[in-house]
This record gives sequence, structure tokens and C-alpha cells, in this order.
Amino acid sequence: MASSTVADARQQANRMGGGDADADAVPVAQAADGTLIVGRGIPNDWVTPGKAISVTNVPTTNRNRISIRISASERSVTLTLIGSARSVLFQLPLFVDNIATSSAGSVVQATGTIALSAQVRTVTVLLRHS
Repeated sequence: MASSTVADARQQANRMGGGDADADAVPVAQAADGTLIVGRGIPNDWVTPGKAISVTNVPTTNRNRISIRISASERSVTLTLIGSARSVLFQLPLFVDNIATSSAGSVVQATGTIALSAQVRTVTVLLRHS
């Protein structure tokens, strides 16, 4: 799914076998090689301290399922994954040229991307500015 809207996330989850989307669902897509692309297109005002964005039971390749949660504090954003995925690209517009450090993965400032291996289940990204 290459979507950035809550309605599209819900529709895609339902079409692909009944994933459950939270009120502010995480846009998630899957590349042909199985890489999950998480968060692309989420508006900056959705990423606010004390507010979580999540989707559960999302179908992925090989009949796997994954749950995804993005939460924020004043100057950091945390991605939590539960389930199987190959690699993950965590991309938020808020990250573009705004990443101070990441607890895991490799950072691409220009695209606001954190590339994570299949073993990573949680990553916290410290922002340069909120």
C-alpha cells in the first residue's frame, strides 16, 4: 500500500485480510523485495508528544502479520514493530534534515529515512528540532 491517509490504510488492511487500524493509522507500504516502508506521508502535526499512531495485524509477505506503533515525545520519535518483517524504512517528513541521532539503523538525512534490519523491533530517533 502506498498511501498516506487513514482511510486508505483501513481500506488496504481490510482488503488484505482484516488488519485493524487505529484512529490515526500508520501509512505502510511494502516494496517488491519485502521491505516495509513505514510512515511516509504522515503530516508533522500527527507526530505530537503524548499521541500514538498505530496499525495492528497488517498482512505482509509469506502470510506474516505486523503491528506498527509510532509515538513521540518533545524531541524524539519511537517506532515499535511487533511481528515479522524483512527490512524496514522508517520515513517521516518530519525527519528530513532533522535527525540528530538514531538508536538503530542507518540515517539518510536528505530523505528523512532510517533503514532498519529485520532484527530491529524498536528505534528511537532524536530530532535536531521539534
